[in-house]
Amino acid sequence: MVSMNDIAKKLNISRCTVSNILNNKLDKYKYSDDTVKKVRKTAKELNYVSNNLARSLKTNKTGTLGVVVADITNPFYSQCLKHMETLCYDRDINLIICASNENIEKETRILNMLQSRMIDGLMMSPVSYDKSLQQDYPFPIVLFDRTVKGNKHPTITIDNSSASEHAVQELIDGGKKRIAFIGSNSQESSVQERLHGYKSALKNNGIKFIKKNVELDVLDDKDAYLACKRILNEQDGHLDAIFTNTHFLSAGIAKALQEIPNTVSNISGFDALPGLEFLPLDVSVITQPHQKIAESCLKTIN
Repeated sequence: MVSMNDIAKKLNISRCTVSNILNNKLDKYKYSDDTVKKVRKTAKELNYVSNNLARSLKTNKTGTLGVVVADITNPFYSQCLKHMETLCYDRDINLIICASNENIEKETRILNMLQSRMIDGLMMSPVSYDKSLQQDYPFPIVLFDRTVKGNKHPTITIDNSSASEHAVQELIDGGKKRIAFIGSNSQESSVQERLHGYKSALKNNGIKFIKKNVELDVLDDKDAYLACKRILNEQDGHLDAIFTNTHFLSAGIAKALQEIPNTVSNISGFDALPGLEFLPLDVSVITQPHQKIAESCLKTIN
């Protein structure tokens, strides 16, 4: 088995230099680009494989991070995961990707599993504002997209309330007054923040908030289809627009709009979804900075 000593002898440099470069300690120790390239190239040519067990015993670190998202099929999370995985790969960090599927029991089991794997840190989008992370864990945690009650962990997120308020205001400025809200998991913070922004925009424009125009805990296209049908039937189809906390639900909404006569001409919501441009409606998208969120998570946790 090839060791760091073998690489050092071949290049006639110190083992410490090889170790620092292969362990990505390039901020603390300054080496020329040429030296870094030679070490990495030689390690690859010799089929060097790091001894993670030995390294973890020495440094008390495993070189592994965990990430838990609520729904891996949601385009927002899949984009964040794509950037996180690339960043970890570039830094020679192992990444364990898990999905809680909006299930608090599954989330707890995942956290216990990651603890047994002795991860160095966790990036997480929690299921519930009230129930997630109710116990302490022996690794640093950074939250993204969502937060938890009494949050003591760093959180990477946009200003959901202001973004929603601005989006709904644009609908109102365009002449839309009867606007429904369709949202996903009511237990998580970003949905409540986006609902707050929706309500604020209505209030600021003297438009009465109608509770029956709101549907929450809509988790997939089928739920969205049924939720939209209920609202349309309640209002006899007399709506101007629909605002959703995630365009992940837009396919189900669009199906309901096709089946029931209505006056809806706009759908507005967060994060682009493939095919939105083909809907027979005006579609507005609030785009979140996936790469910046991923970069901020890695910078904070590592």
